[in-house]
Amino acid sequence: MRTLIYHAGALGDFITTLPALEWWRRQHPNHFIVLAGKPELARLAKFAGIVDEIWDVQSAQWAALYNHDPDAAALYQMRRAADGDQT
Repeated sequence: MRTLIYHAGALGDFITTLPALEWWRRQHPNHFIVLAGKPELARLAKFAGIVDEIWDVQSAQWAALYNHDPDAAALYQMRRAADGDQT
């Protein structure tokens, strides 16, 4: 099973979220956890073994989510990636 967690907040918000991320990891030890966030912060969680993969929310692939009417193709591609289908 895969879990996608989205967090695009600043450093203080991210640090206060770490206990919840640790809890999620303990509750779901077999999940592959992807953290969509700011890479410079998300690396802390990856280094601590809380998450398995980092997605950069500042990359172009996320831009479609901020439109009034998100692009269906972009959403579909993100869903496939979240499900582990990288093709």
